[in-house]
Amino acid sequence: MEELVEHILDDIISVYNKNICCDKCRQDIISISLNNLPPMYYSTKETYHKIKSLDPQLQAKITTEIIKAMDLVKKNPRH
Repeated sequence: MEELVEHILDDIISVYNKNICCDKCRQDIISISLNNLPPMYYSTKETYHKIKSLDPQLQAKITTEIIKAMDLVKKNPRH
């Protein structure tokens, strides 16, 4: 799940030109998002790519949690 969150966060940043002020904020966004998503374990990169490409509902859920986390971190940065 962590790799999916990081990948989608990178997409959000690049597409919407969202500025994340520092690495600590980025890590906070990832951590908050992961805490609100179900754990997902896989044994190979093939499985990761299948999950990533086949489940748009999962991608939408991850995106939603990332955006919520971004708003939270923006309001209360730790730096």
